[in-house]
Amino acid sequence: MFTLLLLSSGLGLRSADPADGADPVAAARRLREQAAALAPIPDTGSGITRDVGSIAVIEHDGSNYDAADPDGIPRYTARAPVAQRFYQTHGDNYDFLVVFTNFEFDTHIDGGGSAIAFHNLVRNDVLGTGQAVGDSGALFGSPGRLLGYVDMAAIARYGKAPLNLRPDYPLSTAPGDPGFRDTLNVLAHEVGHQWLAYARFRDASGAVSSDLLDGSRALVQLQRPVRAIRTEFALPPTSDPEFIYGILGGRIDRTSAFTGVIAADGRASIK
Repeated sequence: MFTLLLLSSGLGLRSADPADGADPVAAARRLREQAAALAPIPDTGSGITRDVGSIAVIEHDGSNYDAADPDGIPRYTARAPVAQRFYQTHGDNYDFLVVFTNFEFDTHIDGGGSAIAFHNLVRNDVLGTGQAVGDSGALFGSPGRLLGYVDMAAIARYGKAPLNLRPDYPLSTAPGDPGFRDTLNVLAHEVGHQWLAYARFRDASGAVSSDLLDGSRALVQLQRPVRAIRTEFALPPTSDPEFIYGILGGRIDRTSAFTGVIAADGRASIK
């Protein structure tokens, strides 16, 4: 089950430097280290914090809400107080909190370009996917259910170029617009990161390898559509490098003149 939050602020936000990596384990560790200082975002009495239909509107306090700290570790310490504020008036009934803001913030993650949206892992007890196992739910205000906190970035980005998955259709939050389907695809993509795109494989020598994941991430950071993905190493017959590339945010365009190539050491190039 999902719930939608609109995070509102009339204040200018302080910005951190762009992130150069994303590590949920490091983010959870930092969150625990700063647990004593965490507190729900206060209610100023302005009336902004309220429910509007099925959307929870929460007034932000103007603190730094960038995706990551300057050292690249995801900024869970900015998101936990928002969630704590939400749970002061709502039950622990949701698997994901989906958050739009009415202000801009830095969404650079993983050393790449500015993300359309991104997933923050809260808790996971599923083994065998390659995803980290842990539980930071209580620090987000959820004793037992919340799995992830999904940032969909500033709502003003939607409905105008260049934020799109298909060139002719800007992402939209208005049902009925051609781009609304793509916005739902973005949300589904981020929710998928709760479980997907972390698994390794055994190479020809029997060793556990992350070359496909590393190379796919490197290709995505090149930010160029490709018509296909080719690896210079053998994959298990059930592996699909194009699926991994797409889950990580890459775009397959069969009309592209380029092919993405992943070398045996995980390096990526476009040819």
